[in-house]
Amino acid sequence: MTASSNFDVVIVGAGTTGLVTAKFLAEKGFKTLVVELKNEDEIGNKVCGDAISKEYFEKIPIGEPPDYAIEGYIKGAKIFSPDEKTIWTVPGEGYMLNRRGFGRWLYNLAKDAGAEFYFNTRALGPVVKDGNVVGITVKRSGNIQTINAKLVVDASGVACVIRRALPKSWAIAEPLDPKDTAVAYREIRLLKEPLEDDEYIRIYVSQEKAPGGYWWLFPYKGGQKVNLGLGVQGGVGHREPMWYFNKYLAPRFPGKVLHAGGGIVPTRRPLDTMVTNGFATAGDAAYQVNPVHGGGIGSGMLGGYLLALNASKALEVGDVSEAELWNYNVDFMNAYGAKQAALDVFRIFLQSLTDEEINYGMTNKIIKEEDLLEASLKGDLKISALDKLGRVIRALGRPSLLPKLKVVASYMKKVKELYKNYPRSPSAFPMWRNEIKKVFEEYKKEITSKVIRADISS
Repeated sequence: MTASSNFDVVIVGAGTTGLVTAKFLAEKGFKTLVVELKNEDEIGNKVCGDAISKEYFEKIPIGEPPDYAIEGYIKGAKIFSPDEKTIWTVPGEGYMLNRRGFGRWLYNLAKDAGAEFYFNTRALGPVVKDGNVVGITVKRSGNIQTINAKLVVDASGVACVIRRALPKSWAIAEPLDPKDTAVAYREIRLLKEPLEDDEYIRIYVSQEKAPGGYWWLFPYKGGQKVNLGLGVQGGVGHREPMWYFNKYLAPRFPGKVLHAGGGIVPTRRPLDTMVTNGFATAGDAAYQVNPVHGGGIGSGMLGGYLLALNASKALEVGDVSEAELWNYNVDFMNAYGAKQAALDVFRIFLQSLTDEEINYGMTNKIIKEEDLLEASLKGDLKISALDKLGRVIRALGRPSLLPKLKVVASYMKKVKELYKNYPRSPSAFPMWRNEIKKVFEEYKKEITSKVIRADISS
């Protein structure tokens, strides 16, 4: 049996990004439907690190999360070298979330704004007509149904169930290289002994324990309940993350397992374009995730909000063409994507280092705390003229580090500028995309080269 229904907007996925998008579109008066595979009681049941920076609640007019959505407050992050002898403290206020409570809060906001929901509904694919996305097909209560919509939004996470089914010739259908992912596993544990400091999340860099990624220990309020996990780089032959978890982390932090699970996280720059005719995407489905630490709750919220703002304008004039939706690309790249792309450059650099190089660099401050803070906040890595001689002297024990760092800083600047100058219309996009591809290919070749030489005179 086939049925059909009509909406202004249909959003696939009732995660953080989908709910934020739905809230801001529905409150503008657009008939908005959210399609979700899970049942209503599972809203917010998501495996992740559960940490989010407070800055996103300052950038998005959504209010502060209620008490029932918060399980702790964060003052910053402590970053540990592989040998754990060097510890950096990077300030930054945030929350440890109760994901079910947080999801319930966003769900109520979207529902109160007028959004409708189809739970226990599987999105099957897009409906494409004359080069336009005009709806989706779903399976609901055993029946195949067509949902017609002026705008389709894919917020289904890394699965990107609608976007990946679009014609392969479309730029927005860009696939995800497994090497640009982290395969993660985490457990929420009740430790036998509480941690002494419960206001800082802890990030441990180790190619041995989490190759190509990192492992983390995020305490909830009180320090006894923790979010403990790790991510390893995908696509390069590493073992499954649970193997590393059971070998290195579980014996070190004994306690009762309250919840366990894993998943795949995109760790790269954002999609080159996030719109096409009648279609847009946000959150993990658009790769809107920090490439270095894999955090995507806040950036996904920001993506959903900016998408809703621009989609509202397009819907109001009755034109949801690629050209009318295009400014969403521009807004996101300026608000977050340029920094994200620069951090992708930094991520590739980190993955090229050995534990010995990271230990040496952190111990001798070849890379300094303020460097990391500047990079994380702005996507900038600067090596000042005053610091240069001292850094060269400190780098003598590892002569390849400083020239590598200079290459990284140069490419981070170049990539950030390209994204800040994202094309203002689709016509200029192919040339920009080719340039981005060329720059990343050159960078990967250079950063892995064995013949990078120090140049202390420049």
